[in-house]
Amino acid sequence: MANMIKSLAFFLLLSVLLVSVSSLAYNSNHHDPSHGGQGQDPKKEYSECRKKCQRESEPGRREHQPQDDCERQCKEQYEERQEKGGDSNPITEGESQQDNNPYVFEDRHFQTISTQHGRLRVLPKFSDHSKHLRGLVSAFRFAFLEANPQTFVLPQHIDAELILVVVQGRGRISLLRPDGRQSVNLNQGDILRVPAGTTAYLINRDNKEKLVIAKLVQPISTPGEFEPFFGVGAKNPQSFLRAFSAEILEAAFKAKSDRISRLLDQQQGEFVVKASEEQIRALSRKDEEGGKSIWPFGGESKNKINLFDQRPVQSNEFGELREVNPSDFRPLEDLDVSVSFANITQGGMSTIFFNSKSIKISVVTNGEGELQMACPHLAQESQQGRGGSQEGQGQEGSQEGQGGRGRSQEGQGQEGSQEGQGQEGSQEGQGGRGRSQEGQGQEGSQEGQGGSQGQVAQSYERVQARLRQGVVFVTPPGHPLTLVASNNKNLEVLCFEINTRNNERTPLAGKNNIFDQMERVAKELAFNRPSKEVDEILRANNKEWFFKGPNQQEQGRAFE
Repeated sequence: MANMIKSLAFFLLLSVLLVSVSSLAYNSNHHDPSHGGQGQDPKKEYSECRKKCQRESEPGRREHQPQDDCERQCKEQYEERQEKGGDSNPITEGESQQDNNPYVFEDRHFQTISTQHGRLRVLPKFSDHSKHLRGLVSAFRFAFLEANPQTFVLPQHIDAELILVVVQGRGRISLLRPDGRQSVNLNQGDILRVPAGTTAYLINRDNKEKLVIAKLVQPISTPGEFEPFFGVGAKNPQSFLRAFSAEILEAAFKAKSDRISRLLDQQQGEFVVKASEEQIRALSRKDEEGGKSIWPFGGESKNKINLFDQRPVQSNEFGELREVNPSDFRPLEDLDVSVSFANITQGGMSTIFFNSKSIKISVVTNGEGELQMACPHLAQESQQGRGGSQEGQGQEGSQEGQGGRGRSQEGQGQEGSQEGQGQEGSQEGQGGRGRSQEGQGQEGSQEGQGGSQGQVAQSYERVQARLRQGVVFVTPPGHPLTLVASNNKNLEVLCFEINTRNNERTPLAGKNNIFDQMERVAKELAFNRPSKEVDEILRANNKEWFFKGPNQQEQGRAFE
């Protein structure tokens, strides 16, 4: 009998061991797909996860997920792998901030249509990128058009108002209206408005340099949505005339359908096609008709304006700012848009400032640098996130700790009291310390240690981004920001300012900063320091708008 019991025990032990080994083998081959293979490089896995987020965030997909949320999950999975020893190279803070920044757009965010001779790059709707950009800026879109030397952009019209700024190169645009045609030469810095529904075609009249045009687009049909309409084309793009029946086309053009088809099928190129030198010269000549103006704003001299012809509104050895506002250029008036250009000397910086009313869409046209901005919205999200993980916000959710500390939590109530240590908070949990917390309610009162009372402090999160050519960033009104140029290159930034009427740029540092306008007593009350000490700091920098940057300071490092 004893031998039977021993044999049975040995058999049971052997079975347990076999099951354990099988389970380990199964887990090693059937891991959580969200965490990737154990043998895969975690950084490569993180990169692939982000690419998947970009694909799934494209408008029109059935399973649409905001890209920021998706990428945040990728980062959390990466960090979880890192904690398990999967990677010794953590993601840097700068990389994390750049990846999850709701106000900054890089090349990967653009939707691009490329051809052999040029490309069109369009940012998705701002509201699709971030919930913080669902206001006035969501009615606008931003795009780049690039055309190689000696090329022709096919005629098209768009259901949107366009403001064009020539970033680089030399071109010529022709606008067609029922009462005539007018052509305008374009040079770097030119600003031009193209009214919605105006058929236009364009050439790059330079034989060496690429033509680059920044476009601010205001759709007029569906908010945030616009479409090009090509009257000429075959397959890509297709002519919109192809949408009509043969009978309609024959009656409209008084020609046989086969002749019309041959005409429409002849263009085998894409929306940007190569032109010969002779064709470019012919299209670059002045209008043979002698040109009565067809523009709704007057003659050619009033149809465009050049940024670089304007006197700087701010200028010193560290940078300059030029602008064109609606009072300078009437075509901008009804759109309530201004265009400005900042050139910050290498190693220099702008003042910390904010716009009182306007929303600013900026693009780096040349150089490198850094953006820093104060944002209350992201700070609130961070606080809510920490509160959710630390305090377990919920209706009646409770947690009872085990081991060292215990904690009970009661969710949000009407009065929103929070009772901490030293009050009447009950302590639950085995051993060690315990804490009970009653979450914030509508009135948001908190009772902390020892019974002191206070409200949640207003705080701001630093939005930080590396700037280089092609990066686009959006600055909401009221948000203080500064731009810093690298030590190697000037930082050149083109800005479209929306809702510009009665806007004020408010400097917060340097000469004429807003704090220095306060009375002596107001300064003492606000800063809780003697006014003399306050003035020593506020008036130490006598430069206006552009300063020596942090890397040029005597300490040789950025001030924290």
